[in-house]
Amino acid sequence: MKILAIIVTYNSEKWIDKNINSIIQHGFTGDVLVIDNGSQDTTLELVRNKFPKVRVIESDENLGFARANNLGFEIAKKELYDYVFLVNHDGWLLPGFWSQVLPILSSTQYHEYGLLSPVHLDATEKKLDYGFEKYVKGGLREKSKDVVETDLLNGAFLFISHKCLTTVKGFDPAFFFYGEDIDLCHRAKRKGYKLGVISNAKVVHDRQEREMTKDRLKHHLYANALIQIKSDEGAFVKSFAKAILSNVYLLFIKNTLFGYIPELYVQNLVRLIMNSNQIKNSYNNYK
Repeated sequence: MKILAIIVTYNSEKWIDKNINSIIQHGFTGDVLVIDNGSQDTTLELVRNKFPKVRVIESDENLGFARANNLGFEIAKKELYDYVFLVNHDGWLLPGFWSQVLPILSSTQYHEYGLLSPVHLDATEKKLDYGFEKYVKGGLREKSKDVVETDLLNGAFLFISHKCLTTVKGFDPAFFFYGEDIDLCHRAKRKGYKLGVISNAKVVHDRQEREMTKDRLKHHLYANALIQIKSDEGAFVKSFAKAILSNVYLLFIKNTLFGYIPELYVQNLVRLIMNSNQIKNSYNNYK
């Protein structure tokens, strides 16, 4: 079985050594691809010096999560990898990971699952990562199952089968950061694929100290609007108009963290309007 692990890096020197070591240990026979989004630290130097067998794509600019991963997806499709495995730069795999995962990926019993995820823990290695827990919504209570079906999966650590990847075309490049995993899950399900969690495989996502800032919220607002547009099965003009009206409404609503922030919603409205042609193309081509 051919697996391509894809890591999108951006100033990742804090984690990258532990990150890659956790992938290549304990029985992994696949390949690792690092796609660097214009890091300004020693990330690429560390990768090239410590892991000479790791393939590297270096971008001069920050392409965002979706577009950067899509570069790796094209390689995976061309070179006929059975699975791509998205690995967030700020995390690592726990011991025993591959012994739990490989039997699942190679079993015909789970061929209907286009997207599969391990269990995501936070940096304490004791509690579920908050984003992962929100997505699975208690579905892991079915502990007797090797794979637990769910409606959404977090893109931080995610297996995508070759067949599913070819069908859904990868991430929608209209998303820069945040929301691309939700959109991918929606599109995979519409194409008839199941989504599941491999209940005995565990990883760590080290992000619990990361606070919400206005800059991060800006990306969330845009991603939420794109998801709203693409979740509406009506005509694009109608879907786009609904998203615009929703943002106008939010101009007058207090945000739970920052209070009234009309400037962010105005910026979001401008961004949506300026990118309307790209969004329309995504609406039509990444269904």
